[in-house]
Amino acid sequence: MANTSTQSVLNATDYNSTVNPPVLASGGLPPVLVVFFTLQQIVFALALVGNTIVILIFVKYLKLNTNMNIICVNMAVVDLIQGLGCGVQILYFFLRWLDNNKYTCLLKYTLISFPVTTSQKFMSLATFDRFLAVKFPFVYQKYMTRKVTWLIVITSYVISGGFNAPTFFFWNTWEDGIPCLYSLVFQRSYLLSSGLLVFLCMAISATLYQFVFITALRYHRRLKKNDNKSANSSVKRSIRGARFLGVSTIISTVAWAPFEFYQVCVGLGYTDIIPETSANFLVFFGIARCVTNPFIYIWHRKDFNTSLKKLFSWAETASTASKRSTRENSVFSY
Repeated sequence: MANTSTQSVLNATDYNSTVNPPVLASGGLPPVLVVFFTLQQIVFALALVGNTIVILIFVKYLKLNTNMNIICVNMAVVDLIQGLGCGVQILYFFLRWLDNNKYTCLLKYTLISFPVTTSQKFMSLATFDRFLAVKFPFVYQKYMTRKVTWLIVITSYVISGGFNAPTFFFWNTWEDGIPCLYSLVFQRSYLLSSGLLVFLCMAISATLYQFVFITALRYHRRLKKNDNKSANSSVKRSIRGARFLGVSTIISTVAWAPFEFYQVCVGLGYTDIIPETSANFLVFFGIARCVTNPFIYIWHRKDFNTSLKKLFSWAETASTASKRSTRENSVFSY
């Protein structure tokens, strides 16, 4: 039984596959497991707070009046789901029955795989949006409306949901008594398809981004020579947007490519190409990406920084007003 616990793919909590959680002779948990649980909860907390703030800022201040703002909000939503999926993994360690139930076992992996595939589609959508805006501005203004963007966003959710939903019914290998391990409970065709789908989205994002950055940089140099300050300012905003998109694309690719490579290998039957225990850290490395976008916004978007200050100023004002109201009520209570 101890050997089966090392076959975990998605997280170190798959020590769950043993009958009893691993403990030291002193009665405590192994230090590595404690560190891993701690890191999971840190990612969960950062993802919850950071992405909630992003959603509030875009909805309350920046508004959903541009395609990129719509995409950014929905990326924050799926990152929030992914952070939640990371946070609940610890429950499967202490509540043993969750691993022994088919649907709760599959759910703990779906909470990771669904937002991963969806966020990669949103990344491809973001690069496609900027590609059209830079290369074909007239086509972009005519056809890439907010309604079209919302339609693509909703379609991305539906496709990801339709891709993962069959695993609960037939695209799995669940049998009573089987350890709840990622590489064991899903069919190889699912693992292969999931990995290839993510790699396809990564390839689309990387290819389109090259055109976006090269074109924006060319315009920037041309207008700089003409000393057109007004246009130059506009292009600088486009360059900053291209840099933000580039940073986000690179981080997302670097974070998830190792695990997706492992997943494709397992799907093809090469289960020993990477030690399976190492996949625990590969997937955690990927999940940790869900906390990065709020920091990238702070780094690259001045409007986000301004709105962030407004949000905290509003929260401070609301808190002060609440305290004042409490004091007044206490006075009148006499």
